[in-house]
Amino acid sequence: MSLNEDDFINQFIKHLSFDKLVTIPPGDDCAELSLGPTKLLLAVDQLSADIHYLKATTPPIRIGHKLLARNLSDIAAMGGVPNYALMTIALTEDHSDEFLTEMSDGVRLLAEQHDVQIIGGDFGKAKTDHFTLTIIGHAKYTAIRRNNAEVDDIVAVTGVLGNSFQSGHHLTFTPRIKEGQFLAQNGIHSMIDISDGLLKDCNRILNASEASAELNVQQLPLRRGASIQQALTEGEDYELLFTCSKTCYELIQKNWPFETKLTQIGRIKSGQGGCILNGHDVSNLSTFEHFD
Repeated sequence: MSLNEDDFINQFIKHLSFDKLVTIPPGDDCAELSLGPTKLLLAVDQLSADIHYLKATTPPIRIGHKLLARNLSDIAAMGGVPNYALMTIALTEDHSDEFLTEMSDGVRLLAEQHDVQIIGGDFGKAKTDHFTLTIIGHAKYTAIRRNNAEVDDIVAVTGVLGNSFQSGHHLTFTPRIKEGQFLAQNGIHSMIDISDGLLKDCNRILNASEASAELNVQQLPLRRGASIQQALTEGEDYELLFTCSKTCYELIQKNWPFETKLTQIGRIKSGQGGCILNGHDVSNLSTFEHFD
């Protein structure tokens, strides 16, 4: 297949049309529908066995947790508030009642933590285990998009990066819902959640904003056991990557009410040159690709 994921999405979107209710079309972490004063945020994501988790060793409750958590991370990336969800479950025949109970408990317990109501879905059989979940939320403040990074913006991240899969972080992470809302309320310009790797997701902001960035890889906040290359390319971190003015970042730092680490890692530059990585050889870096 010659098209990668982003190429396919961009090509597909060209042929779509939208009515006036669609105020954020495909291309961000969530779509937005404006229904009078209510700004609905909607996203859908999926889990496939032995791609997003190891079927033989992953506890079912962790599968359910991740299914909802990665969708909550999309809402967080827009600075939104999650409200409702629908999910589908497609399983092979070799599962016990206990598996279903524990997997659904993983979804339910996380939903209760974030006041999310599970309002429907579907169940079926498949050749490999596959789960999808659609999240519905709303923008408490103006939804933060990918396309508003400005020249001289600070580039910053929450938390730590890299070694997510081996460390088990990808099954236990906490979606940065409150952090995303705080950032949205305090004047940031653009934001995305880091699901496919810092380098790839940063380039998504840069492509949408028609800008470039210089990142100082020596400043990357690394998870225990992580290398710089893992932090740049592996993904599954579900941290927030955002840009804002220097003054805005200083105020955010001063008033940051969370234990979550906050780190400046670079600056936005003019021109469409993608990410320039200061102090690191990028010649052999390859990023995550869903179609590989």
